[in-house]
Amino acid sequence: LSAFGNQIYTVCAKTVGVTCIVLDVSKVSTPVSQIKWGGAPKPGSTLSFKAGGVPGTAVFMLSPGQSFVPLAPYGTFLLNPCVFQSFAVVPVGQNVSVPIPNDVTLTGLDIYGQAIGLPASGSPLATLTNLTYFQIL
Repeated sequence: LSAFGNQIYTVCAKTVGVTCIVLDVSKVSTPVSQIKWGGAPKPGSTLSFKAGGVPGTAVFMLSPGQSFVPLAPYGTFLLNPCVFQSFAVVPVGQNVSVPIPNDVTLTGLDIYGQAIGLPASGSPLATLTNLTYFQIL
């Protein structure tokens, strides 16, 4: 897996270890669309988000929880489907700034993010990104 260092990737594997966790990896791939964030996640600051992938549109979403809902052929929805909010629709590759309210009661809050990539043309019609996570400091 060293060839995938500093990258986001998906691993298909099965557990084969008995006394410790050992994985028999059958497939490693990087997602077509990826989401990244930057900044200091603390009250009063601003975070930036960016989705990479094929040219098109990205829909950004945040949630205080995570889930695992496969939506073939689009990928897996990884946010809590009962509590999530879309917050921006921008061209793929464009940064999105999100201010964190200056409220100390937000400290310790876990936030998960994901985006949907909508290609300008071609198939599939949509691709879900990886999950990103941060905690308000």
